[in-house]
Amino acid sequence: MGDATSVVPGGTLRLSGWLASIQLCLDSQNKWSVFFNGTWWRTQLHIYIGLDCKPPTLQLQCLPLFVDTSQSPHWNISCLLLGPTGVMKGQFRRSGILHAFAGAFGMEDWTGFETLRTKIGLSVRLWIETTSI
Repeated sequence: MGDATSVVPGGTLRLSGWLASIQLCLDSQNKWSVFFNGTWWRTQLHIYIGLDCKPPTLQLQCLPLFVDTSQSPHWNISCLLLGPTGVMKGQFRRSGILHAFAGAFGMEDWTGFETLRTKIGLSVRLWIETTSI
């Protein structure tokens, strides 16, 4: 039997939440732009992108996990960036993270995301697959 406290080599996690479709584009200065809600946004404008790997596509799903409004009116949101595994519909692999801060995507107030949720997000179930480190 293996060490119960060792690194987990893989597995599947089932989550439920709303997804926002985004598209990423890397410019000649290695800066990301994000296509969200019909507009391209530069990452230096209150958005941070961190990729874990080179995803097969830059059309990803953004899954909000945590919103911090404790410093109101300033807020920030942490999201997983997910790419399809290609194995089955609704199954995704973590591609990275997105952090957005007050003013991101032209929204000064967090409720802007709440309004968008009804337009872009459905309550979906998804699988996130981990891979060996």
